[in-house]
Amino acid sequence: MAKFVDADGGQWVLSVTVNLIREVRTATGFDIATICTGEGATELARDVVLLVDVIYAAVAKQAQTRGLGPVEFANAIRGQTLDDATTALLDACIEFLPPARGQILAALRDKLTEGQTALIERQRAAIAELTADQVGKMLVSSGAV
Repeated sequence: MAKFVDADGGQWVLSVTVNLIREVRTATGFDIATICTGEGATELARDVVLLVDVIYAAVAKQAQTRGLGPVEFANAIRGQTLDDATTALLDACIEFLPPARGQILAALRDKLTEGQTALIERQRAAIAELTADQVGKMLVSSGAV
């Protein structure tokens, strides 16, 4: 079973079943089965609110036993926890799938992680090359100053 810890120290277990897919779809309108195709993962990556809503719906029974509604849960998903919860959701989908399809999704997850790391490094390098004058011009053109 896939697990993550929220920013307030709460521990959560994610396990995808056909019934959970149905419950999440009913609660959010999102079909977590589409994560298996990669399409759903892309949609969730673009919409952090939907992502947290989907994760909440997946752990709603646990949250309710702790007296947490969607707002309280969402407030505890921030920083590293957001990545950890996303990874747990992907891992739960991988565990749900037949082995061959699960391996494909695991490879996709690994490539996404690799790509994200490379992108962050490129962004850091680009920022490091900026001069103070360039940053000042960017701030003025954006209306921040």
